[in-house]
Amino acid sequence: MTLLNDPRPISADSHALEGPEVFEGLAERFGDDAPRVVHNEGKGDFITIPNNAKRTRNVAVMALAGTRLDYKTPLPREHASKPGAGSINDPEIQAYFTGGYAAMRPGLTDGSRRPDDQDIDGVSAEVLYPGWFAMFNLPDLDLLVALQQNYNNWMHNQQVASKGRLVGLAALPVQRPDAAVVELERVIKLGFKGVVLPSNAPEGRRYCDEEYEPMWARLEEAKIPVGFHVACWSHVPEWQKAMAKRDSIVQYAGSPTLIHDTMVELMVRGVCAKHPNLKFVLAEFNAGWVAHWLDKVQQGWARDLPGIRRAPNPSTCWISGNASSSRRSRTTPPRCIRAR
Repeated sequence: MTLLNDPRPISADSHALEGPEVFEGLAERFGDDAPRVVHNEGKGDFITIPNNAKRTRNVAVMALAGTRLDYKTPLPREHASKPGAGSINDPEIQAYFTGGYAAMRPGLTDGSRRPDDQDIDGVSAEVLYPGWFAMFNLPDLDLLVALQQNYNNWMHNQQVASKGRLVGLAALPVQRPDAAVVELERVIKLGFKGVVLPSNAPEGRRYCDEEYEPMWARLEEAKIPVGFHVACWSHVPEWQKAMAKRDSIVQYAGSPTLIHDTMVELMVRGVCAKHPNLKFVLAEFNAGWVAHWLDKVQQGWARDLPGIRRAPNPSTCWISGNASSSRRSRTTPPRCIRAR
């Protein structure tokens, strides 16, 4: 059986749990600014940056999404709430925190073992986004480029070991547009089928800036889709910080607002016009906001850009994530955005 005739679903938004190999060699090159994995006996394994202790994270945190061990208990579902999962106090869950990688299922960091877990979960394959989002916003750009190269090498090995059941997305260092193009060429040769970029352009830049044109052109030419994932920031804008300071619930409820800036840059400011076959995927930003927001963008486009028709109308740049839109006819005008 191949993925083409496997009736099981494909997980379109799974995550990697970066193994220690991702960080190998960085401390020797970049000292205490570099992330590394450290083991704290009885407390688990941590990804830490000595010069930035607030970024220390127990690797178990990245291994718990959807964890549910008490299968005999009915799954609680309440209005306007996410489904319940296992208790953080469950002894097996606590073992992840105190035991680190050694206490976890091998498939989390071993691509050859991941299919065992996929079979249990009932999925044929997984598209993998990174797990350690800080790789998108390290201030030392030489370090950021080196880390993303390490990550892409590691992810390539995971894909090969899985025999096609893991589809990893390569990270591109967009803080340096020239380096992003160089890395893009490298990961294309490695066989990657998609890339993931920070959900907002680096500070002081926009994704519609001319310096990103070579990257968009090569992505379109290679037919490689671009993923944006919630919380994968290049930086936190001041207005986001102000929102969080004022009210954390307002900030959480407004989590899609960051991608709104990016979508305007892509749909209205020329990227989609120049590259109509380029595909973008918005992961974990939800989609209930799309209709109203897109209507307002359409109004703004008509108001602020009267007479400018070389750029496509924003609505023609969008594909919703529902099943009907994925079965559109071959005569439908090309569109380039998909949300989930």
